[in-house]
Amino acid sequence: MCFSAAASFSSGIALSCVGTAALIKNKDKRSIPLASIPLFFGIQQIFEGFVWSSLATSQCHQVAVYGFLSFALVFWPFYSPLAFFLAEKNIVRKKILLGLFALGTIVSIYFLGIMLTQPISSQVTSNSIQYILDAPLVLFFTLIYFIATCASAILSSHKRITIFGILLTVSLAIALYFYFITFTSIWCFFAAILSLIIFSHINESSKQK
Repeated sequence: MCFSAAASFSSGIALSCVGTAALIKNKDKRSIPLASIPLFFGIQQIFEGFVWSSLATSQCHQVAVYGFLSFALVFWPFYSPLAFFLAEKNIVRKKILLGLFALGTIVSIYFLGIMLTQPISSQVTSNSIQYILDAPLVLFFTLIYFIATCASAILSSHKRITIFGILLTVSLAIALYFYFITFTSIWCFFAAILSLIIFSHINESSKQK
């Protein structure tokens, strides 16, 4: 979250509850990864709460930073397209989503390697957390990241998931334009809030079964 530890913890706890409710309501085994998305966003936001609250404690702060970025850079690129792929029933769309999952997995492996080999730090900039990561080809793999995550949602045959993907892309543009320096923190927050649409989809689907 972009403002304070309290805001991050509050949003994290709320999303964790929503995610748990989505898992309880879900009646399709193939949609379990999809229903888990709000829960994972909640955990990620809680990690950022610890990033805020541990600013004066270097060791704890670094653990929190790596926890948050493990979700932001490593987990979501492969997990998002995988969740949408598993929940998809259209054969043609599934083939495309499988390709996006492959792209996302490559991105996850790249960023995992960066996190294991390159120094990573964070600082407060304009009341938000700026994550600092300097590595070769970051912009290239970040572009693939955007394609793998946003496109996989937009391509879903489920209306609410498509809306989620479109709004995710819009929030991406907003975060890049207005919050470029603190983009990672801001966009992850936007995406976390938008994951409430995932809950809406799961809730609606459960009524139809």
